[in-house]
Amino acid sequence: HSTTITCRSPALQQVFPDATSPMDVTVDISFDGGQTVTYLHNVLSYLTDFEFYNFLPNAGLYNTRTDATFQGKKFKRTPNLYLKFGEIREAVELISSERMRCNIPAQLEPGFYPIFYSVDDQTYIPTGLTWEASATSLMRSLSPIRGFRVGGTNVTI
Repeated sequence: HSTTITCRSPALQQVFPDATSPMDVTVDISFDGGQTVTYLHNVLSYLTDFEFYNFLPNAGLYNTRTDATFQGKKFKRTPNLYLKFGEIREAVELISSERMRCNIPAQLEPGFYPIFYSVDDQTYIPTGLTWEASATSLMRSLSPIRGFRVGGTNVTI
């Protein structure tokens, strides 16, 4: 038999008033007010909030998936790292502490979708970024349509 206990972690400042994140906190269990403790020394990591600067491409067709790279800082790998575009969430591939990649999901309709992130798949925090899901191609024309293999052709899009 096994028993599962679920509880909500307090804010870091409730545990250690002068602490700042990132910080690892040891978690043990007591059933008698602290007279005896499990001493399993499990660790809960309080992370610093991620900072998002931009992502490319920042727009695409609403009914297709789009690979995008996000830039920022303080990114950290977690088992439950997700981005949410409107109400649709997608797993994230962490490239470094300053870059992550995500396959932006198709949306049900064109529009502007705020982007949120989560490190635990429970709480989602705004990134300050917005995904533009368009009904039509965002590239209307390309001129000229040919150029030399050595490059140097000015292209108008």
